[in-house]
Amino acid sequence: MLRIVLFSLLAATASAADPTEKDFRRASMYILEDPKGDKAEDMAKAIIVFTAQTEKAMVYFGEEETKWTGDNKKLSPILMAAYAAGNVQSQLNSGVLRNDRYAGVISLFGTYRALKEKDNTFKIEAVEELLKKQKDDTLTTYIVELEKKNRTKDPAAPKKRDN
Repeated sequence: MLRIVLFSLLAATASAADPTEKDFRRASMYILEDPKGDKAEDMAKAIIVFTAQTEKAMVYFGEEETKWTGDNKKLSPILMAAYAAGNVQSQLNSGVLRNDRYAGVISLFGTYRALKEKDNTFKIEAVEELLKKQKDDTLTTYIVELEKKNRTKDPAAPKKRDN
């Protein structure tokens, strides 16, 4: 499975200097707190650029994940960045280089809810289904089964990253 092409496209169009891990963490908090704010697009780009460039994490974004971010041209990159932010933060915090869909989804939930608070007509059915699974306590099982079907762990990746 390949990294999503959009990561590369957004990374190529970013005009700011390469974001540091500190920049990434700040951008991640901003996206969660104010996903429709004036800086949200720039923060999303910083997250995507860091995700595409870092060797400390790996995020795969396939067909299933695409459903979770919807097709809204303005908000889909924000939701993708939220998913990537949670996924990468989990890897940075744990030191384990492994796609963490669950952490990505939990981060996605926070940004999705913040967007819904600002616009109660905003809805992505795939995310609503994930939220229902979380409420029914079946999300973890779903993510594990998804990973079994679509392995995203890089077999050549070390178990732990060097600091």
